[in-house]
Amino acid sequence: MPLKDEQQLLSDIRKLARWTPRVSPVTNMSEQTRLRLLGVSVDQMDLRAIATRASASPSVRAVAAPLPTSVDWRSRNGRNYISPVKDQLTCGSCVSFCSVALLEAMAAIERNIFFLDLSEADLHFCSSHGATCAGWWPTNALGELKGRGVVDEASFPYQSAFRSSEPRCVNVSDRNAHAFRIASFTTLTTMTDRKRWLADIGPLSAVFHVYDDFFLTGGGVYSHVAGASAGYHCVEVVGYSDPEGCWICKNSWGLTWGDQGFFKIAYGECGIDDTSNDTDSGTVNRFPMWGAQGISTPPSAPIVEQHNLLRSADGHIHALWFNFATGWHSEDRTVLQPRTPPAVGNPCGYAFVNKATGLLEQHNLFRSADGHIHALWFNFATGWHHEDRTAMIPGVPPAVGDPFGYAFINNATGLVEQHNLFRSADGHIHALWFNFATGWHHEDRTRMIPGVPPAVGDPFGYAFINNATGLVEQHNLFRSADGHIHALWFNFATGWHHEDRTRMIPGVPPAVGDPFGYAFINNATGLVEQHNLFRSADGHIHALWFNFATGWHHEDRTTMIPGVPPAVGDPFGYAFINNATGLVEQHNLFRSADGHIHALWFNFATGWHHEDRTRMIPGVPPAVGDPFGYAFIETSTSL
Repeated sequence: MPLKDEQQLLSDIRKLARWTPRVSPVTNMSEQTRLRLLGVSVDQMDLRAIATRASASPSVRAVAAPLPTSVDWRSRNGRNYISPVKDQLTCGSCVSFCSVALLEAMAAIERNIFFLDLSEADLHFCSSHGATCAGWWPTNALGELKGRGVVDEASFPYQSAFRSSEPRCVNVSDRNAHAFRIASFTTLTTMTDRKRWLADIGPLSAVFHVYDDFFLTGGGVYSHVAGASAGYHCVEVVGYSDPEGCWICKNSWGLTWGDQGFFKIAYGECGIDDTSNDTDSGTVNRFPMWGAQGISTPPSAPIVEQHNLLRSADGHIHALWFNFATGWHSEDRTVLQPRTPPAVGNPCGYAFVNKATGLLEQHNLFRSADGHIHALWFNFATGWHHEDRTAMIPGVPPAVGDPFGYAFINNATGLVEQHNLFRSADGHIHALWFNFATGWHHEDRTRMIPGVPPAVGDPFGYAFINNATGLVEQHNLFRSADGHIHALWFNFATGWHHEDRTRMIPGVPPAVGDPFGYAFINNATGLVEQHNLFRSADGHIHALWFNFATGWHHEDRTTMIPGVPPAVGDPFGYAFINNATGLVEQHNLFRSADGHIHALWFNFATGWHHEDRTRMIPGVPPAVGDPFGYAFIETSTSL
C-alpha cells in the first residue's frame, strides 16, 4: 500500500480498533508483492460439499464434557507442541505452510516428535499443485499429505526452490524413506466442533478473508476496522480464548510480523468461523477449519535420544532430553498426566524396546509418599500414561527407598518383559514384572528361596543376555546388613538362585552403600562377562566380576592404579562398545570428597586407566550425590 494509505490506515485503526497496529517488513512491501502472500484459492464447489456433509451429519460432539474456556497448544500441560514460526517469503504458499504446520504439531502431540521441520517446498512445488507460487486450497493440500506425504526440510529446503526466476521442484531420491504422512483429515463447521477438536485433539488450519488493516496486526485481538479487501489466507489455529473472544493463530510471515509471528483474531471475523457475517461480492464467508490425525513417520526415521531424569522440590519428575533433529528439551512429566502424585526419592528410567515386535516405549519410575511405585510411560501410538503399579495387583506392600526398572528381552526366545524392583520395610526384594502374554505380576523374590537375608538399601537389576551362547539371565543385587553383596538370579533352565557373592571369594571386604551391576558383552570378540561394583569403608571401588572361562574374580580397582582417591557415595559402571569401530571398553564412575567425578576405565589394548574427569574441562563445578553414566551408540546412524 502506498505510504499515505498506510498512514491513513494507522490513523483509522488507532481510532476504531481495540488492537495495536504494528509496522513490519510486510507493510513496507509494495502492494503487488504483499498480495502474493495471500495464497488461498477458494474452492466454492468443495465448500458446498462440506456444507452438504455437515447438514447430513449433525455434530455429536456437543454432548461431550464441558469445554475449557481457553486452549493454547503453545503451552499445554507445560509443553509447547507448536513448531517455530516460518516465512513463506513473497510466494502464495500459505496453504502449504499452514498444512505442514498442522502435521508438525500433530507429530508432537501423537508421536512425541517435537519441532519437526518439514518441507513446505516439497508439498507446494512437487505435488499436484505444481511448481508455481499460485494459490491452493486446504482440502487439496491435506489430501497430498495423506497420499504422498511430505519430506523433511533438509531433503528440500524452502529457499533452494527459488534459485531461478520461477520456483522449482527438487525430486528427493528414495522419497518414501523420508516422507511423513497423515492418516486422515476432517472439516469442522461449527464453533463447538472446532473448540472440541482444539481441546481434545490438536490444532487446526483455517482460511479467512484478509483486508488491508490485517497486514498491520500487532498486539491484542484483531478485528477488521478499515481498508479494502486484499485476498484470502491460510493459517494454523493453535488455540482459542473465550475470555478474549478469539482464535489464537500462527502465521507464516516470519517473526517480525504480529506478535512474534502469532496473532489473535476475534470470533466471527473475516469468515474464519460459522458466526461470521463477512461478505465478498454478495457471498457470506463462513469457512470451515481442517484437522488432521494419524501421523506416520518414514521407516528410516531413527529414534536416537537420551533422557535425563530428576525430581524437583515439589516432587515433580522432570526430563532433560535430546535428539539430533530438535536438540535439547525440558519436560515436567508429572503435569503431563492429571492426578500423578508427587515423587519422593529419586526416579529411574529405562527403555523398553523390541524391534521384532515394534515395541518402542520408555518408562520412568518413582515412589510416592505412601510407598506406591508409579510409572510415567510413553509409546508413540498412544502417548504418555500414568500407572500406580502397586495398586494394580492386590497385596503388594509399600516400598521403602527408590525403585529400579529394567527390560528383559531376548529376540531368539521371544522374551519381552520388564521388571520393576523395590525393597519393602522388612528388607524383602519385590518385583512388579510384566509380559504381554500374561500381564502384570508381583513376586516377593526374597521368599522364593529359603535363607535369603533382608536387604538394606536399594536393589539393582540387570539382564545378562548373549544370543551367541544362548545365555538368558536376569540378576537382582542387594546388600545385607553385614555388607555382603547378594544376588537373586534367574535363568529359564534352572530357575531362581541365591548367591552371597561376597563369600564366594576369600578376602572380599564388606560393602557400604548400594551395589551396581552391568553386563560386559561383545559377540565379535567372544566377551561375555558381568561386573558387580561396590564401595568399601575405605572408599575403594571393588568389583566382583565373572566370565564363563575363569569364573568369579575380585578386584580392588582403586589400588590397581596409583593415586586414585577414595570414593564417597555409590559407584556406577557401564559397558562402552561399538562393533563398527572395534571399541570394547568398560567405565566405572565415582565421586571423590572434593566433588570431582573420576573414572576407572578399561580396554583390552591398554588395560586400566584413571581419569579425574572434572579436571579435564575448566570450570566444571563440584558434584554432590552419585554420578551416572551410559553409552550413547546407534550403529545405523554412526552415533
